[in-house]
Amino acid sequence: MRSLFLIGASIFSQLNPECGCAPRHLPKSAEQEQGADQRRGPAFSKLASGTERGEDGFFVSFSIYRAANNEKVVVQHCDFYSDARAKQHFERVISTALKVLVREPAKNGKGVIVGERAEAVFAGDQLGEEQDILLSTNGSMFQSIASNSRRAARDFQEWLASSESEASSRVEQP
Repeated sequence: MRSLFLIGASIFSQLNPECGCAPRHLPKSAEQEQGADQRRGPAFSKLASGTERGEDGFFVSFSIYRAANNEKVVVQHCDFYSDARAKQHFERVISTALKVLVREPAKNGKGVIVGERAEAVFAGDQLGEEQDILLSTNGSMFQSIASNSRRAARDFQEWLASSESEASSRVEQP
């Protein structure tokens, strides 16, 4: 079985070789990353992160985390700089799923629809193996959260949303 690290490093090229996306944020130093993870709490610890260049010359950002239950979670971000292109990529990826469990509008913290989200099951590397992946768009951004555990992927999504909510509340305070 291929490790989640390799899945994280190559999932975009497998699902769409001409991804054409770039990271929205510049990479942070190890100290900045560790500090951010400590503020968010111990639920997930970062194992690795980076960017890779797709075949078309654009970049995909990925991070690999370990959940408290020892499951690995691979997160990828891709900015298509176009809502339509992110939606097109979402449709292309979701069409390769073995099974779509949930598909609904994606909403921000204020309840405004910002894109689409789905929970789907994809084929793994071994015969009969399955991979749970949460997919979403938020404007021009496409995100995937993959794990062998659907619970770990959902927990990570909630953890990430609460971390982003905390960060925005600190910014909005006078």
